[in-house]
Amino acid sequence: MIFIPGPYYIIDFDEKTLIGLPLKNIIGVYPLGEITPFPNPTKNLVGMGNLEGRIVPIQDSISLFDYKMDEDEGSYIILISTYLGEFGFIVPRHFNVIGISKEQIENAKKNYDEKNYKNLLIIKTEKKDLIMMDIDIPYEFGEIEDQLLQLFTQKALEINS
Repeated sequence: MIFIPGPYYIIDFDEKTLIGLPLKNIIGVYPLGEITPFPNPTKNLVGMGNLEGRIVPIQDSISLFDYKMDEDEGSYIILISTYLGEFGFIVPRHFNVIGISKEQIENAKKNYDEKNYKNLLIIKTEKKDLIMMDIDIPYEFGEIEDQLLQLFTQKALEINS
């Protein structure tokens, strides 16, 4: 497990959840532009985009997690460097950058489920859960999305029980 303290790019996902990516993995943030669609899109890969000369696959993380956009809210693409290469992710405009301390990570590791969520670490904050993603831990394509979907399903089951 590699989760490290430092600045994280935080996306305000819903009323209860934040998602954080290490700032060191963010190459750039771009307005949502033209995307050349794949003939048979899979795993929410919607197509290819040209981000300042980089031709990269674009994944729609908004529809993947059934995020409900506000009328005034636009979306944009963050270009990240991952274990598998560079990807663009369509995300909502609600974002921030915050610092995560070593102590916060160590406390979160006490309840860490490495078997099911090797790329995710949940840090409890006052108001929301922060789901930190570590995209430097080796994974297969679609595996992080599967971990997130499993986590959100588990959280929904806990709320309803």
